[in-house]
Amino acid sequence: MNTYFIRIVMKTIFPLLTFGILSLTADEITVSSLRDSLSSPITETRRAAALKLGELKNLADPAFQELAKACKDTDPVVATRAIQALGQNRSNREEVVKIWQEGLESPHDSVRIASAESLGRLRPTDIQGFLDPLVAALDDGNRLVVVATADSIARLDFRKFPEGKERVAKASKTLLESADPMLQGVGAGMLAWQQTDVEAALPVLTNLLTSPSRDIRRNAFTSIQRYGTLAITMAPVLLACLESAHEHDRNNAGRALLSVDPENAVASMAEVLKKSNVQLAREGAVRALQSSNTDAARDAIAYALRDRAANVRFFACNAILRSGRAGEAAAENLREILRNDRSSMVKEVAREALEVLK
Repeated sequence: MNTYFIRIVMKTIFPLLTFGILSLTADEITVSSLRDSLSSPITETRRAAALKLGELKNLADPAFQELAKACKDTDPVVATRAIQALGQNRSNREEVVKIWQEGLESPHDSVRIASAESLGRLRPTDIQGFLDPLVAALDDGNRLVVVATADSIARLDFRKFPEGKERVAKASKTLLESADPMLQGVGAGMLAWQQTDVEAALPVLTNLLTSPSRDIRRNAFTSIQRYGTLAITMAPVLLACLESAHEHDRNNAGRALLSVDPENAVASMAEVLKKSNVQLAREGAVRALQSSNTDAARDAIAYALRDRAANVRFFACNAILRSGRAGEAAAENLREILRNDRSSMVKEVAREALEVLK
């Protein structure tokens, strides 16, 4: 009896099952199993399934619906991975946006951050409905959520929605009044993106330039640079920052100076090279000047080749090496370095610069 039963299974049922499985593609089998795994009572299983689904694109129902439900999973890792996985889905876009907007109100910080970051990757046509949850998220108690939200808002095109720009400016100015320097920087950065309220932002940015946090200082320099000539009153402050003990601050200050005062920045830094007794300032000036493709900048760099400090001469040689352009005065100064400079490091980069100029 048992032998007869097994024979029947092998001849009829087993081939049917095999045909059904083999008729599915590998992706269909994977999606099906992952979809089932999202409902597992084992947290690690759900986490792995959400992560794997994030590698697949254009999920169809019911896998999409299971992933959407996972965005509200009680485990923050599962929910965060599900939020991120939805970004691979090009269909059901309206539903995805709604899920991300709801994610901004999640009790889990990581879910709110992932939702804000995901929204920033879109280019919505209906900015008004899209903007409301983002502006509300600027009041989030977690500053990382605020940073991610601000970055998403900065990507929006307000040309067809000027009232939205005004709302964001109002929320940004509220952040300027925060006791948290990071949030102050976020507010000022958003205003700089929109090229508005420069009078309110610049005093805050000036204070942030002295923050003990490198990231906050860097973002402040970036915001000033984005304002361009609207922030021309910052030119003396930026020029003074060339004397900073922090190399990255000197570099950022030089780039910002060229942006806010393009007509006078090169002349100001050339003057630093000629008259400043502060070596760090001269280093900062010559490194910034390599970003300016003007004859005046090249003349100043040529002058720096004769600086008394080896580091300044090194940066001047390197600026010529990178640009591949220099006048005859610079070429002669490079040859002079090869003949008489005491620094082997400076000689080496001068030799490379001369090779490029040939």
